Formats: sequence, C-alpha cells, structure tokens
Amino acid sequence: MKPTRLFISFAILFSSLLFADNHQSLNKNEENLLEKIDELSQTDLMKALSMTDVAISEYPPKEHSLILGNLYHRKGNLNMLQGRYAQARDAYYSADQNFSAINYSLGRTKALINIATLYQMEKEYQKASSAYKEALKQAYLLPNKDADYLIPNILLNQANLFDEEGKRMDAVHQFKEVVTLCKTDNMLSLKGKAYHNLGNQYLKIDVTDSANHFFKQAYAIKKLTGDRRGEINSLLAFAQVQLITNQFDAAEKYYLEAEQIAISLKAYQDLVNVYNNLFQLYQAKGDFENALKYHVLFKEQSDELIQTAHEQTVNFIEKNHQLELDQQDLQTEKEDQQELIFGLTTAFILFVIISVLIFRMQRLKAINAKQSEDQLMMEKELLESEQLRVEEQYHSLQNDISFKDKELTTNVMHLMQKNELINNVSEELMTLDDPQMDSATRKKIRSIVYNLQTSGSGEIWKELEVRFEQVHHQFFDQLQKEHPNLTPNEKKLCAFLKLNLSTKDISNITHQSVKSIQIARYRLRKKLGLINTDIDFQTFLSKYDGGNLTLEEVREISLT
Repeated sequence: MKPTRLFISFAILFSSLLFADNHQSLNKNEENLLEKIDELSQTDLMKALSMTDVAISEYPPKEHSLILGNLYHRKGNLNMLQGRYAQARDAYYSADQNFSAINYSLGRTKALINIATLYQMEKEYQKASSAYKEALKQAYLLPNKDADYLIPNILLNQANLFDEEGKRMDAVHQFKEVVTLCKTDNMLSLKGKAYHNLGNQYLKIDVTDSANHFFKQAYAIKKLTGDRRGEINSLLAFAQVQLITNQFDAAEKYYLEAEQIAISLKAYQDLVNVYNNLFQLYQAKGDFENALKYHVLFKEQSDELIQTAHEQTVNFIEKNHQLELDQQDLQTEKEDQQELIFGLTTAFILFVIISVLIFRMQRLKAINAKQSEDQLMMEKELLESEQLRVEEQYHSLQNDISFKDKELTTNVMHLMQKNELINNVSEELMTLDDPQMDSATRKKIRSIVYNLQTSGSGEIWKELEVRFEQVHHQFFDQLQKEHPNLTPNEKKLCAFLKLNLSTKDISNITHQSVKSIQIARYRLRKKLGLINTDIDFQTFLSKYDGGNLTLEEVREISLT
C-alpha cells in the first residue's frame, strides 16, 4: 500500500515582496501594477503572465531594481502554477539577481527557497542543497519576525531533501528542530507537517509506537487548524501503522473515515488514494467482493482525473499558443508604433504612412469580412450537422423505447401466465382439501396454496416497476406531483391500467379477487376526479407518459 506523503512547505511561493533592506521601496504606480497582476492571476494565468512580460520589457535589460525583482518573482510564480518549471526557475534566478544587486535579503531568501524546491522536485539534490544553504544564510540576516517564519520553512524542506537522499537520521534531527522552532500559533500548520514527516521516518523502520505518537500529534494540530485534507493524510498514516501490526479491522476503520472526509471535500485525488488502499486492504483480508468494489471505484476515479488532466493540458497548450501569438502581435504593434513615430519627422513620410495604414485597414476589413462570412458558413454547417445527429439520436431513442415497451408487455404477459398457472395449481390443490383428511395434511395443503399465491409477489412487482420506469420514466413522478394522496397500491394499479390490462389480468397478477380490483378501480376513479365523466383510465393516464422524448430532450441528453 502507498506510504503517506511527505509535506514540503510551499507557503512562501506566492508572497508579496515590497520593501528592500536598503530602504528602496515601490512607488504608487509600481504597487498598482503588481496588484493588477495579482488580481488577474486569480482568473487568467496566461494574461497575467503576458502582462508581467510586457512590464519587464519596459525596463532596460541590465537594470536591477526592486520592481524588476518583484516582476520576475511573479513570473516565476505564474510559470510554476502552469507546470513550466524550467521557465519558473529562470525567472526566480532573475529575481534573485535583482534582489542581490540591491541587498534585499528577504527577496533573495524567498527566491532561493523556490529555486531549491524546483531542483528538489526535479531530483537535482545537490543543486537543491546548495540553494537551501544559501537561503538559510540569507534568512539569518533578516529581522526576527521574518527569520522566525522562513527558517522553519527552509529546514522542513531541507529535512524532506535529506529523506529523499536516504539520510534518515539527518531528516529526523531536522524535523525535530522544526518542531522546536514552531512556537507561535501561526506556525501550527508547519509544526503539524513536521510531526507527520517524523511519523513517516519511524514508520519506514517499523517503529510503530513512535510513528503513531507523532502521527497523533500531527492529527491533533490538523483538527485544531481545520485542515480537513491534512486529516485524510493522518488517517491514512494511522491505517499504515495498523497494517504493520496486522490490525486489518482498525486499518479499515481509518480508511473508511478518510473516504467520508474526501467525499465531503470532493478531494478526488485523495479519494483515489483511499480507494486504492481499501482495494489492497480487502484483497489482503480475502474480502474479494469489497476488493472488487473499491478497485472499480479506484479505476473510475483515476480515469476521471486523467481525463480532467488531459483536458487541462490541451487547454493550457491552446492558451500558451494564443499567448505566443499575442506576444508576437504585441511586438509587431510596438515596432509599427516606433516606425510611425520615426516617420512623423516629415510631412511626406506622414502622408505615405497614413496612406499605407488606410490601405492596410481596408485590406484587414476585407479579410475580416471574408473570415466572418466563412465563419458563419462553417457555423451553419455545424448546426445542420448537429441537428441531423440529434434527429438520428432521437429516432434511435424512440426505437429503443418502443422495443422496451414491447419487452415490458412480454414480461407482463409472462407474469400473467405464471400467475394463472399458480392459480390453477392452487385450485387443484384446494380440491384435495377433503374434510376426511387428517388436520395436519389439510393444514399442509392450505400452507402450500398460501405460499404459492404470496411468494415472490413483492419481488415480481419490484422487477415490473423497474422495467416500467425504464419505458415510462416520468410516469410515477408526474402522477405523484398531481395526485400526492395516492397510496402505493393505487400507484401500482395506475401502472397496470397504463399497460391496458383488464380487471381479470390484474386480478391474476396480484392474486386478488376480481371484485377487489373493481372496488379499487372505483376508488381510484374517485380520487382522480373521473366520477361522472366519460374519460377512461387509458386516456387519462396517457398524459403522464414520459416515454416520448422531444428533440430538445434528446439534445440535452447528447450534451451530457
């Protein structure tokens, strides 16, 4: 089963950097620019990245300043969020160079942490270690408030690096140091991560008591801080401890609790992990029914996540391509503006440029008109194709409904024949009920007759109800909506009448007398308001037929 994950601190990746150690600060326009980029990054990462690149391009290439450091830091953040790790690392290096040039230790520290984290993710452990050491060196130069927050973050990441390199004792020592340094309430989350990772270290060497102790400490902090996803990871860790000691039932309890939290949070990635662990647990227990159940859930959820990731990747590629096109257009427009400004030195050049621009605008207008016409034609063809596809699907669904209707009628006829046979057998048995027989034999015959007429009636109706719903899928809902006072037996009678069954047929199916069915029909007419009218049941119930689909309903089905 999968081990619980290590926590790496990324809390500093997206923080703002506004003031430098040498008292350099941002002006109002620069602060507004960074705020706009931050706001845009919440809705459109590509546009935010484009705005950042434009802002950077407006400064001389070799200039170093606080605003450039902030812009490159944000560029790194935006590339990081989009999975462009090489571009993110280059941006963070540029940010570090700017902050180094103006002696801004806080900016350097955060940029170096991000650089080290990227190298660690790419398993470039030596480069990651060097970056963490330099980040620590810069962090110790900071005021206590910043140092007290950043140093434990760096040490936590460094401890995870030791773990990945197989330096377990160094990792344990470092995690304990993080726990010691996290003294304030705002450091509780980081302290919980350190406790959890300590538990992982002891779990790897099967020291379950120590592992369980640290996992409990982490779990208590996550409960206190409301970290529900963190609770899932702790529950998985508790289960791992129980599995080492072969406590399968206890492990199962933790996995099921983790499953409920993951479902409530819609944490689908965590849910995949829980399903996989439950599948392996039940497989180990020999409970193959539950093992199959959770294996199917694991595969379905995994496939859904893969599909979502694929769609996101395609969307990212499209947006990235559009960004490159926009940047090319921006560069072209910038060059055009420069040429225009240069050309304004003489009236003759101005006249020529204006003429060229007018000609170009007319040409673009003609091109746009042609493109619009082509676009409208294409949309019309697509609409006609979609209409044809929906109509074909409509006819297919109608044929399917017709087939199911016939199948339902066949099942009802089979049921009638079966019940008629049961009634005949019951009547034959009743002829054997001779008063001269001993009481035990007579009692046995009557018991057999009773069982024949009552056995399976509930299951038969449930099966018939399911098949009826498949054909007339809105019948009961619409009937209940307009006549909420109908009893279950009256709804059942409505279904039989909808199938155009006679009173005798219904009597055979339900094992009730014809007289009872006639009385039930009369009461039903009264409830439905059909007394003193010429409307028969078949006509009245036809308006509740949900079996016929409209083209619009078929279109909605195809879209879903």
